[in-house]
Amino acid sequence: MFEQIKPSTRAQATVADITATRAANRKLAREAVRQSLVLLRNDQDLLPLNPTQHILVIGSADDIGKASGGWTLSWQGIGNANADFPTGTSIYGELKNQIENAGGTIELSKQGEFERRPDKAIVVFGEDPYAEGLGDVSDLQAPDLDRVNKILRTLREQGIPIATVFLTGRPMWINPVLENSTAFVVAWLPGSEGGGVADLLLRDAKGEVQFDFLGRLSFDWPNDSLNAQDNELPVENNLFPYGYGLSLASASLAKLPELKLEPTKASGRSETLASVRIFNARTHPDWEHFLGEPLGWQQRYENGDQRSNGGQLRVRRADNIVQEDSLRLLFRGDGSQLNQWYWQARAPKDLSGTLEEESMLNFMIAVNSYPSEEVTVRMDCVYPCSAAVSITKALEAFPLGDARELAIPIQCFVENGLRVDRVDTPALLVTTGALDVTLSSVNIGAASAISTKMACN
Repeated sequence: MFEQIKPSTRAQATVADITATRAANRKLAREAVRQSLVLLRNDQDLLPLNPTQHILVIGSADDIGKASGGWTLSWQGIGNANADFPTGTSIYGELKNQIENAGGTIELSKQGEFERRPDKAIVVFGEDPYAEGLGDVSDLQAPDLDRVNKILRTLREQGIPIATVFLTGRPMWINPVLENSTAFVVAWLPGSEGGGVADLLLRDAKGEVQFDFLGRLSFDWPNDSLNAQDNELPVENNLFPYGYGLSLASASLAKLPELKLEPTKASGRSETLASVRIFNARTHPDWEHFLGEPLGWQQRYENGDQRSNGGQLRVRRADNIVQEDSLRLLFRGDGSQLNQWYWQARAPKDLSGTLEEESMLNFMIAVNSYPSEEVTVRMDCVYPCSAAVSITKALEAFPLGDARELAIPIQCFVENGLRVDRVDTPALLVTTGALDVTLSSVNIGAASAISTKMACN
């Protein structure tokens, strides 16, 4: 092996050869995507869609990182943007290409809003990327079901047929979304060849079927999120058996089995202490996360290694229990301006029904370097409605490098002017100085027995 000539000097190592090989590999990968997709429902023979219509595409269709999963460009697959896959194609990218070439129109939407009423809608949702640890789950309920189902119901009420595409590395309980979808496709993780998904969702420009669905389930598909008799055992109530999958012909005759629309709750285990989940390895779908400073108070965090526009705040993934399960916030302020990190909802939330007298805003936090200026935690009820509590002394009392839980009574914020019936920013960390902390979880609920509990004074 060591006596061979360098690979770069061997035959078929020219730029032309490499380019041809790359094109052949992409073609094969796209075919693999097409053959892996599993059709679970296709009422009204909705799929494949006519590309000459106006199609609304909602959700994660333009996210190659999400379609690729973990163990890709980064360990957990977090923070990978489309630009990181320079030769890749997103699902939306190829849908747009085929639809516009056929004379149709396409509109991309994150939450289901649209400027022009669509003839049909495609909703793409699923699991965020993960590898070991971060992908561990306590049940099989798919993420984000409530939000996606709300979008589906809104579209159905307007008489718009919906094809739903599910991105996942495993079978999951998706029954409420399956019920409200006209067609449902399990796309698994198509990676950088989203064109393979588009090939099955659309007819060609002449209205002919391009490809049929050939994929079949490699595992039973669950009709529940847990085993109702013993949560530690595999789910026995299955919706579709191993090997199931519809073709376009068989789908027209198929009927959905009876759907269990409420997931089984874990028995013998109390509900989480958190009544409002904000961050635990990932930001909860109810919230979005941002960096803020005078050059932009709402700079969306994209889950990688990111600096604020002014350069005085850096946020990146860090390790605590498992790889990349935490956020490291590096404030580099000189005392001249505010720099802040926060979670925020798109619309205010009424938390009055979920809060109890002893509710706390809980941070699992490690102090890596002590603050040079005052550090404040804020909760906002649509700014300038806001309430702040200083945590400087609490941080200064923590030993460096140790993750500790800091619990701040919600009552402290209420006494300082917070309206709990219209909270849009549940947690905001702000300082003008230097500070280095790692956050592993943030929630509102009861404090744990080992928490450092602050007093309101």
